[in-house]
Amino acid sequence: MNKEQYLKSAMLLDWIGQAPITINRAFVDLTGNVVTALWLSHAVEKALQIQSESSVLIELSSAAVEKDTGITRAQQQTCRKTLVSMGLVTEEGGQGRALKFRIHMDRLMEQLKRQAQPLADALELGYQATEQMASSSTAN
Repeated sequence: MNKEQYLKSAMLLDWIGQAPITINRAFVDLTGNVVTALWLSHAVEKALQIQSESSVLIELSSAAVEKDTGITRAQQQTCRKTLVSMGLVTEEGGQGRALKFRIHMDRLMEQLKRQAQPLADALELGYQATEQMASSSTAN
């Protein structure tokens, strides 16, 4: 094999050997930032592996998050500050202890409901208008 073939083989192994990154699109609208939405998606995925309660305490090292998502340590700090200010995440520990994050699933669901409410209202109005048109045409 020549150098070009080795490079192609290495690229293929690198591509196949990496897990895909999953992002919840609704989190982008909720947080207003793709990177923050990615961090939240990753944290929620980890939290749901543990339990599905109103809040879940997880431990995520910066190195592990960067390996899994590509989000740098500095970017992670910005993400967490945003999520803390939104009331979706609480940081626990630190000061010599491992930093843990409480993901407030109940608050997340409440904010997602508020975000989806205008769409639900529009769907309801559209359905009502369709029903009204259908009943008018059958009455004629």
